[in-house]
Amino acid sequence: MSAYPIHHDAAQSAERQWVPIDEAAELLGKTEGTLRRLCSQLSEQGQAKKMLVNGAHKWHIHTIYSPRLRRRAVETDDQGKSKLQELLKTTSVAKLKRAQADAMILRAFRKFKADHATDAKSIKPFIETQKSLHGRCPGRSRLFEMDKTCPCTDDHDGLVYALIDRRGRPGGDANAVSDAAWLAFCDLYLTPQQWSIAKCWRTVRGMAEQEGWAWPSLSRIKQLKREKLDPSMCTLKREGRDAWSRQFLAPMEQDPNAWDAGQCWESDNCTLDIHCRVIKGDKWVRTRPVLTAWMDRRTRLLVGWQIVEEGNQFSIRAALMNALKTDGISVPEIVWLDNGKDFMARSLTGMTKADRRKASRDEQEQAEQASTGLLCMLGIEPHFARAYNHNGKARIERFFGTMHGEFDKEFKSYAGYRPGMIDKLDHQATQKDVMNLPTLDEVREKFEEYASWYNCRSEHRIDDLRDPDTMERLSPIEFYTRYLPTMRATERDKLIMLEDVWSNPLKVHKWGVSLRVGGGTVRYGELEPALEPLVGTDERVFVSFDPDDMGQVNIWSSDFKHLCTAMQNGRYGGLATDRIKRDDLKAGFAKRKAAKQRLKQKIDVVTGSLSDAELHSDAAREREIGETKARQAEFDRTRDPNDMPNLRLVRPRIDADPDEIQKQQQRKAVGAEEFVDPDDRRSIIDAARDLYLAQDEGDDDFEPRSIIAAGLDGLGESDQLDDLSQTRTADFSDLGHDDQFEPSRILDHLT
Repeated sequence: MSAYPIHHDAAQSAERQWVPIDEAAELLGKTEGTLRRLCSQLSEQGQAKKMLVNGAHKWHIHTIYSPRLRRRAVETDDQGKSKLQELLKTTSVAKLKRAQADAMILRAFRKFKADHATDAKSIKPFIETQKSLHGRCPGRSRLFEMDKTCPCTDDHDGLVYALIDRRGRPGGDANAVSDAAWLAFCDLYLTPQQWSIAKCWRTVRGMAEQEGWAWPSLSRIKQLKREKLDPSMCTLKREGRDAWSRQFLAPMEQDPNAWDAGQCWESDNCTLDIHCRVIKGDKWVRTRPVLTAWMDRRTRLLVGWQIVEEGNQFSIRAALMNALKTDGISVPEIVWLDNGKDFMARSLTGMTKADRRKASRDEQEQAEQASTGLLCMLGIEPHFARAYNHNGKARIERFFGTMHGEFDKEFKSYAGYRPGMIDKLDHQATQKDVMNLPTLDEVREKFEEYASWYNCRSEHRIDDLRDPDTMERLSPIEFYTRYLPTMRATERDKLIMLEDVWSNPLKVHKWGVSLRVGGGTVRYGELEPALEPLVGTDERVFVSFDPDDMGQVNIWSSDFKHLCTAMQNGRYGGLATDRIKRDDLKAGFAKRKAAKQRLKQKIDVVTGSLSDAELHSDAAREREIGETKARQAEFDRTRDPNDMPNLRLVRPRIDADPDEIQKQQQRKAVGAEEFVDPDDRRSIIDAARDLYLAQDEGDDDFEPRSIIAAGLDGLGESDQLDDLSQTRTADFSDLGHDDQFEPSRILDHLT
């Protein structure tokens, strides 16, 4: 360690006015014991006092005791980095050279005055000698002043610092910058937070004022940033590895022969930069169509495409099926797909994006082998590009760029690929005039012509689409036809079956099978006899359906044998040609969800309008109900099974056999007998009561009748014998056997 003196201004801080006794002894050239004996006397004069340092009291001497105490030492490390070093760098070259010369003159003067007189006559030869050596020398008064203010040391750097002229700009050279300040700037600027240069400059400026660093202007810092900081390092530290790779990493050369023709395809969705019109709700509305395309990686052949209003898994399937149905197109072995959830749909790859995140690589492979996804059933291996990586499917991305520059601009409804490309007023007028926009079918027809031209064009700059012998440039369709090594084909009937969307294995319940479609659950096959043997078993079935006709589905066994065509549960009418599209179901489920939300909002509004007393009362009721149910459940759980109430069957008044009623209705339907509802028949007791009431009313024409005949007046002729044969004789034992009775005898018997 080494020590250098530091100059202090007149207005020193309170901390710098008291010097520890050990440092004061070194600066005054005395021993610490000598100063300690003087401290008691100096404390009475206010020039010494004890201060608490590191848990112990230590004597300190005030700077007014001696001017030499104002030149305190500052420790530095072995590398020489300190405040002194930083301040020396801020001094201009001229001032620094002058201070160095004055330091050597001062050292020579101190040696001179130790051996010679210092009067004006004796010192004159010394001044002349120093002028000859250094080109200048201060006068006698200045030499004594320098000797008084500078430390009593022979250290050259300390004397140089003490003799530097600090007049003028306090920071020294305006373009100078301290190493510590520059490191602080780099620590703030080279971060992922991406602070601006101006903000970093302001922050370091505040730090420089406290630490005494040299810090130039903002323009100088911008210049130093361009000179000292490498642009690649700035991009790597601030924007990350991906941005650095795109800007500075050398491009990787791709081997065009890594894939054979027809071996690997690429697919992605792209929104066209045009406006068109479609029908929604019995009116034309404006929209931007979406293109789903499949392209052969080796030959750049556009094998299949589909233009729809909104891209989804079904448009991807439709584009793929269009490609596979084309004559001369081989089934690929591998496909490179986008990383979106539409391309990771279960109907395509057998697993959703959420399932793939949770499953391991082995679990994904097992699920794909047992899946009914379209790619899995065709034996195509899917690969998914990294998110936000333009090199994952470079061929299809390059095609989209070419299409935007050529095909999109052929329409008058061109919208541009960024804001400001089209005049704002013209663009608004185009959007408002919906009937002047092309229809979606017109866009499809025009793109079909463009796709045919793209596949047949040979005027391109693709060097790997050349004939190896003649070096003639070939079109994509020609190169595909000539150099297709293997034609992997699928039967047309199998492709027709694969046009429908296939589900995963499903279990059959009493209501049939359930499908999750459009955010809701739809059930099929509740009344299908072919599904009844499978209810309650572990056997699974597969369901295939057309997204454009969700009114019925095809149900297949586990070995893919057709079981039945099941209708949607609850659909018992309508025309056979009526179609229920998936979008219709999705819209219906959305409306039902919105209705539930509105109902919930109404309930919340009613609850919010209640007073505090009413809310507390409702809460108390709910709490009491819950407590009672809990007590009942606890009692039932701990109750002794032998302490149960006795079981007694109660026979209802209607104790007839349902099968007998059904048989009677069937006999009546075929005309076998006249059916009389038993509820309309009169009993014998009712007949006796009617006779008695008629006698009380004073009917003079009353004559005794047979009770049996009176009871049978309400019966049909065909039913009289049957009812009499079923009547127990014990019912008439107390009445006698004569065929005429008095009504009073009957009532006495009843009472």
